[in-house]
Amino acid sequence: MDLSPGTGTQYSCKLLEETMETQQLRTAQPGLYPNKNLYHYQQPGSVLSGSDGLIIEDNVENKISFNVMPNRPVEERLIMRRYRVWDDAIEAEFDREYFSSMEKSPDHLIFVTVLVHLQKMIYVYMCHYCGIPYDPYNHELLKVWPTQLDISMPKLITKKTKIHHLLKVKSVIEMRPKQFMITADSSVENRIAVNGEAVVIRLDL
Repeated sequence: MDLSPGTGTQYSCKLLEETMETQQLRTAQPGLYPNKNLYHYQQPGSVLSGSDGLIIEDNVENKISFNVMPNRPVEERLIMRRYRVWDDAIEAEFDREYFSSMEKSPDHLIFVTVLVHLQKMIYVYMCHYCGIPYDPYNHELLKVWPTQLDISMPKLITKKTKIHHLLKVKSVIEMRPKQFMITADSSVENRIAVNGEAVVIRLDL
C-alpha cells in the first residue's frame, strides 16, 4: 500500500492513531462476524477439495527487493494464481521466483515477502467482507495497517509452484464508522505461521 506523503496518508495516520487509542473497546463490542465455520479449514490446501468459495483469478505479481549487505541484492517475486474467499477465510495460491547474490543463500520463500502478501490478502478479504468489488488495478479503497504480528518459521519453504497461504479470520470488529480491527491466523504450507491483528480503514465512503 502506498505510504507516500500526502493529505490522504495524513488522514489515514490520524485515523490509525485514534483507532489504536480506542483498542480497549474490542472487549466491549460484540463485533461483526460473518457466517463463521473456522473448524472447516484445517490446513493450507485442504479447502481446495471442499467448497470452492468465491474464486478470484489473479495474475498480479508481488515483488520485494532488498539488501542485507552492500551491493548484494536479494529479490523475490510472487506470481499469483488465484484467491479463494469464504466468509471466514481466504486462501491464496501462487508461484514464486527467487534471486540472491549473497553467498550460500538457499532458494526459499522469504518471510518479508509473506508479510507483504499477507497485507494484500487482508485487502482482498476485506473487500469481500465489506461488499466492495476487488480490482487490483483500481485506486485503493482500503488501507491496511498491521498493528500486532506473531511470526514463526521453524522450516524453510523451498517449494516454487502452487504454494498455498491460508488466512483464517477469527474476528472483524468495527471500531467506529469506516474503521475495522481484523484478528486472524495464517499459515503458509504449514511451515510459516503469521498471526496477529490489523486495522483496516475504508477510503471509499
